[in-house]
Amino acid sequence: MTTVLFAIDNPAEQALFRQVIAAGKLDMDMIIPETVAQADEAINGGAVDVIVTDLQFHNGGFAEWLFLWQHPFVLLADWDEYEHIGEIVSDQTSGFAIRDGQLRHIRFLPLVIRKLLNNKEAIDRHNLALRMTEERYRELVQALPDIIYSLDEQGRFVFINESIERLGWNPIELIGQHFSTILDPDEINRVSREHVLRTLAGKETGPEHAPKLFDERRTGDRRTRDLLVKLKRKDDPADAIDLYGSVIAYGEVHAVGFSASGHAYGEPGSVGIIRDVSERRQAEEIVRRSLHEKETLLSEIHHRVKNNLQVISSLLNLQSGTVEDEEAQLRFADAQMQIQSMALVHEHLYQSGTFGSVDIRPYVESLCGHLYDVYGVTPERIQLDVSVDSIPIDMQKAMPVALILNELISNSLKYAFPDGNRGAIRIRVTMVGSDEVELDVQDDGVGLPEEFDIASSRTLGHTLIHSLAAQLDGTIDVDGSRGTRFVLRFGL
Repeated sequence: MTTVLFAIDNPAEQALFRQVIAAGKLDMDMIIPETVAQADEAINGGAVDVIVTDLQFHNGGFAEWLFLWQHPFVLLADWDEYEHIGEIVSDQTSGFAIRDGQLRHIRFLPLVIRKLLNNKEAIDRHNLALRMTEERYRELVQALPDIIYSLDEQGRFVFINESIERLGWNPIELIGQHFSTILDPDEINRVSREHVLRTLAGKETGPEHAPKLFDERRTGDRRTRDLLVKLKRKDDPADAIDLYGSVIAYGEVHAVGFSASGHAYGEPGSVGIIRDVSERRQAEEIVRRSLHEKETLLSEIHHRVKNNLQVISSLLNLQSGTVEDEEAQLRFADAQMQIQSMALVHEHLYQSGTFGSVDIRPYVESLCGHLYDVYGVTPERIQLDVSVDSIPIDMQKAMPVALILNELISNSLKYAFPDGNRGAIRIRVTMVGSDEVELDVQDDGVGLPEEFDIASSRTLGHTLIHSLAAQLDGTIDVDGSRGTRFVLRFGL
């Protein structure tokens, strides 16, 4: 049953509408109020489905109040009331009928009423679906553990979900507050659009170096990702762990799929997600501290190994002083040089801080300087030409390479230039391809016998070089025709 509030003072129209309802056996009933108070009581009491009135009922005041009740209504009007109709009838649940002298408008009134009720039903269904969808997404957003927020163009919250409660904030109290309210004070200048863009004015950053901002406005694929911020609790206990969030921020208009140009409400705001990464950050900090401790320990180990090797070298030096045999003294000196070359590797590892590999270039330069000093050779007598690429060599191969270099350079200094002869030593270390190293040590001294074969040589130094080259899975070529040249190749 449809109840029509017939707020019309004209008895003829009242009577005719009753007849139309009865004649058409329409499922309608009429309430005819005599005053606005009666009309209001009926409407607020829930007894009314649709209102029919005109600009004369209660001197037109009732018609002007129709928007208060939000019920469908039909306005009966005369031709000269055209302008007033346009001011009152504004949506699909309101309509009008023009009066004529034969009251034919009353006969069409049920059709107009039915149309308005159908429109209202369709709108109600649509609004219900929207509310259900909105509620569904609201529940989803509220259920997410991440903090979801939306900012206006000034960076103030217009929405934030309940996950913010983990920081001690009530979502309601943050509405209208600036985003910096939930940031550690030291973070504001680093990540706020207001401060960052001011420092970049006139500069071209490009996509690779674009600033990361919690109040992001850019559209397209350019958006803020993985912005790490330190968050602030509303009440921060002294023993509480630091809170960190990873922010993904979008321009608000872009996030809902529209272009930012011509935005009807000024500059678009931002939407974003903050994921709590405090535990991950804490774990990373533990790993960093642990790694630092291990690096410190490893550094200390290299330092102590270097010192121990130097102690051994000093003991050998003392022991050689008690030996009168010249050949034995040379053996002691060779052993000392080999130990010093290994100690030098540990010293470079200790100083580099990487511990996993040694840069061959500074090592060769240091080793040459050390050997020249030990053997009392000046660059004026034996010139040194060193060209070494910066190549990191891991610990397993650094020691064999160091010992080989020590033997080759020492042999040139000791044997290539007898009787104070002058000459030159050339050292080259280069990359061959992407994963092979070539070590080339050459002098222009007395050279080697024609029948020389390093694989069958009986000297301790050559045997050591050959063995160490095999340990490196490398190859070694020897040329003694014009001075002495050793070329070692090995893979990284």
